Amino acid sequence: MEPRPSSRVCDVDADGYGVAVRYYRRVGNLQTLSNFKGKGTCSGTTDIPSNPIGLFTACVVIDSVDYCNSQYADTGR
Repeated sequence: MEPRPSSRVCDVDADGYGVAVRYYRRVGNLQTLSNFKGKGTCSGTTDIPSNPIGLFTACVVIDSVDYCNSQYADTGR
């Protein structure tokens, strides 16, 4: 059985902008998940029950620069 993505980021419109999320797992460094494809395509990260995502923030990507919310949200995991 293939692992299911636990978190996804989806780009709805092929408008030249992208979407991203920066996140921290319980153990580890900052990671970024992004998608620039449009048309409702999504990128995902695999669920790791022993090391879940704990904090995240949303970003929009314009001209290859991430503009992110300065506040991280806690997943409670």
